[in-house]
Amino acid sequence: MAWVLEHIQSEHARVLARVRAGIPGFDALPLTEQGRAYAATIGESPIAGLLHLARKGSLSPDTLRRFLRTAADVERFVRIAGIPGNAEDNEEEEGAPESPPDAEA
Repeated sequence: MAWVLEHIQSEHARVLARVRAGIPGFDALPLTEQGRAYAATIGESPIAGLLHLARKGSLSPDTLRRFLRTAADVERFVRIAGIPGNAEDNEEEEGAPESPPDAEA
């Protein structure tokens, strides 16, 4: 599952660079305004909630495992999100997937 986390972190870095380039003084904005600008940039992405967690510094392997508990969850998520990679490298874990939180602000 590390490759999924790496993809999300990489996508976050790309989005953050785009937002910073488009909004002078972005880092000085209140967190709520930063969240709105970030959300406007990512739009209706299936990984939006996870990108917002990355933006806040709250995305970790443990956090990701709460949402993707089994190899089937990972495969389904990767397919829906359009993330390139190989889900066969992931060990199956027990439990059902949760939906990522709405972490905009």
